[in-house]
Amino acid sequence: VVGVGRGSSDHAVTYARYLVETQLGLPAGLAAPAVTTLYGTRIEWRGALVLAVSQSGASPDVAETVAAARAGGALTVAITNEPDSALAAEAAGWDSIWTWDHLLAIQGPWEQPIYEGWSLLNAVAAITSRVRVGLMVGANTFRNPGLTTKLATTLDHVSSGRAVLGIGGAWFEREHEAFAVGHPVDRIGEEVLHLVDLVRLDRV
Repeated sequence: VVGVGRGSSDHAVTYARYLVETQLGLPAGLAAPAVTTLYGTRIEWRGALVLAVSQSGASPDVAETVAAARAGGALTVAITNEPDSALAAEAAGWDSIWTWDHLLAIQGPWEQPIYEGWSLLNAVAAITSRVRVGLMVGANTFRNPGLTTKLATTLDHVSSGRAVLGIGGAWFEREHEAFAVGHPVDRIGEEVLHLVDLVRLDRV
């Protein structure tokens, strides 16, 4: 059993090691994230159970270590206060993380605060190393094709090639009115063709 944590979570990892050794009688150790993320030390992960601890689930070096452990054949478990966090997704072996592209909530009260999709994906990409990331799906009417292509290209660079671009027609009139982006219109085919041309011409 190998514990991975940093900062205040390092204390929890140390205590977990103590419990594993004294109560379960299993060999246990600690792996500082910097060993793999900063110094690039090769670790034989196969056959290990990795316990990754991060209160926020947003520690990029812990997530990167978990991804390396899974790739090396280890079983991984994330202990975090945020079960829907990117770290939990990495540890669980998810293939991808998706969010919606809405400016107002479409589930629950529409007035509740939500994050802008592209910005949120860049934050997720920065603290993960394996899962693919994308919008399910991008709202065609919110941005012109050039801006959409620039946002997708930026995310693809931030994520080292893990971005997925999806485009939909958009439909929620309330958010179009609230943000003055015009009403949903049936131009998705034309817009997608323009977007493809921009990518092929490498203009972004």
